[in-house]
Amino acid sequence: MRAAQELPQRLLPDYPSKFSRKDYTLPQGFACLVLREHQKKSYRGVETLLRDCPDWRDEIALKDTPDHNTLCHAFKHLVRRGLMNRMLDLRVKEAKLRGMIQGPVKPAAIDSSLFESHHVSRPFEKRCRRTARQDRNKGRKTEANRRIAPLHLGVRSIIPPKAGRPSRKPPPTRYRRPLYHRFKRKADEKLYGQRWQAETVNRRIKRNLGSALRARTARRGSMELLLRVITHNRMSLTKAEG
Repeated sequence: MRAAQELPQRLLPDYPSKFSRKDYTLPQGFACLVLREHQKKSYRGVETLLRDCPDWRDEIALKDTPDHNTLCHAFKHLVRRGLMNRMLDLRVKEAKLRGMIQGPVKPAAIDSSLFESHHVSRPFEKRCRRTARQDRNKGRKTEANRRIAPLHLGVRSIIPPKAGRPSRKPPPTRYRRPLYHRFKRKADEKLYGQRWQAETVNRRIKRNLGSALRARTARRGSMELLLRVITHNRMSLTKAEG
């Protein structure tokens, strides 16, 4: 709990307003949200957990257990994209200082996370796994997805141009044709081999923190994923500390 509270203490004030009731500080509320992700609980579940674990409350000087409605409002107020990005930047700097990230900046790998929007049964998941894998491979190799990297992100993509019916002719579209020639002379073979790192991180997050989201809207689902990444980074740094 102290480790989860340390990062927001560097970026957030104690209270959002001087007229606040001052029952809980903003870093304390964020630490409770990280605990919720770590324990894979609902808002009511983490409220019960904190009520039953006074030692955890004492670690962050939490006098009373926050209500589940308070935690829900804290998620809406604290888990914002700008704040999450600043927290991620601080985690990267901290990892570099500890030697966990060495050398120059490495290429970024973007991969579909395939998090479920709700909980599903394991037999149903196994039955649909083959179909999902085929749809994922077809989707990420389409021309529309190839436009995202250069037009919206300003980076060059290295997706293999293998979508559609097999042919010996170069692809006729704008973004697939250059990739076809680069992969033909194996110019991006080494970089493309590093995409497994993104898949490994997604797999670790799903195994440790769950593969299903609890949010009911797309926006809150994206914010929940950012909070889950923050929680995963804190777990990785705690493991490195021994």
